Amino acid sequence: MKLLQASTALRARVALRPRSVALVDRHGELTAGELLDLVHLHRRRSRATAPTGLGALPATAPLRQVLVAALAVDGTLELRSSGSTAVPRLQRRGPLSPAQLATLADLGRRIGLRPGRTIACAAPGVHGHGLLVALGTLAVGAPLVDLSHLPAAERVELLHRTSPDLLTGVPVHLLDLLHADRTLGRGRPL
Repeated sequence: MKLLQASTALRARVALRPRSVALVDRHGELTAGELLDLVHLHRRRSRATAPTGLGALPATAPLRQVLVAALAVDGTLELRSSGSTAVPRLQRRGPLSPAQLATLADLGRRIGLRPGRTIACAAPGVHGHGLLVALGTLAVGAPLVDLSHLPAAERVELLHRTSPDLLTGVPVHLLDLLHADRTLGRGRPL
């Protein structure tokens, strides 16, 4: 039995809601239809040149760019290790097994990843946590707010403007955000 590639399934899922907001970042809102247009453009360019995947993206790539690269590939996803125990290296991920898919669906349910809930992510998308959150929000139809790689003032302002239902990141990102909110939040709690 051949498994449907995750990127193909996600492109089909996103195509069902072209007018819904897929991402909010420093550049504004990106609808699902606009995201698919960027993916198709990226796929056409990749055919003319050497294919580029997540491994070719800089460590500071915004989630907008990460989503386009992840949805444009067919097959193996490449992501970077965090670098916490050694030099960051590329990791290749193939299709999910049914057990992995069930585990991810259960995790998404437990953390509140649901259709229509706004999810803010402070983790970079080229790393595992940020990539899983970004792809998970697409899968369930939840708008994603990209807080990665923003200066502290912009992060706090974007959080106050979007009022997410869920904030995710690794502890260092969340601690930075907490400190930024204390100094720049002007008394408005997150």
